Amino acid sequence: MKRKYSQLHISILVILLSIIVAIIIFRIERPFRVDVSSDTQIIRYRHSKRTLDISDLQDLQSIDPMKTVYLDLTGRTIHQQYIIGLSNFPNINAICFAGSSIKDDDLLIISNNINLIELNLGVLSITDRGLRALCRSKNLQRLDLAYANCDYETINCLTSLPKLSELRLRGAKVSDSGKIQWRNFSQLRILDVSELKIDNSCLLLLATIPNLISLYIDDNANISGTGLIAIGTWPRLKHLFLDRTALTPSELSEVKRANPNLLIHFERDGSK
Repeated sequence: MKRKYSQLHISILVILLSIIVAIIIFRIERPFRVDVSSDTQIIRYRHSKRTLDISDLQDLQSIDPMKTVYLDLTGRTIHQQYIIGLSNFPNINAICFAGSSIKDDDLLIISNNINLIELNLGVLSITDRGLRALCRSKNLQRLDLAYANCDYETINCLTSLPKLSELRLRGAKVSDSGKIQWRNFSQLRILDVSELKIDNSCLLLLATIPNLISLYIDDNANISGTGLIAIGTWPRLKHLFLDRTALTPSELSEVKRANPNLLIHFERDGSK
């Protein structure tokens, strides 16, 4: 009797292990889902292959067409036929191309054929020609251009995007950044200009963004309390990120006094 009891437990254990292995394999090979709200789901999908051509579009056909797709192509080598084929999947609303192989011509295809809400182009060899094509993406809401190379006119071109609410320019090399027409970004809620070459005079321009809620200016030695104090009150701003800037404790206190409802994030050299 004891032997049968032991064999039963072994059988159950084997079944449980098989189920666990199957779940692990499923999570690796299939897209995983991220709940956005109570009635909406985004499916985040990443190809297992490092180089993608038109035949790899077949993988996307298994995704529920009623779900919004976030396509993660980070670091992938992508053939242009694959880019062209993405227009056949209208539920792809967000793409991350960070560190991938796409070029200017690919961005032209994307802007003309794919209805994007979110686009990450961080660390890419894209020129102003390709970036300006994004102005055709009228539904674009979130754009990441971290470490991009562009001129101020390209950034100004983005003011034509009527729904752009989040712009990330961390480490971007923007020529004549003082000429960016920040006041024209009327829908912008979140802006990241960390590591960007801006100074206190640029802060006065950033303060003209009418609906800004969160501002990141981390890792910028040219920003000091003098510039922030000169602005006085930021009426709508709720979050200000000042990590590794040149603020002194007394300057930080003065900024806080002028903006008692503003949540300021400040670390110097990694220590609060």
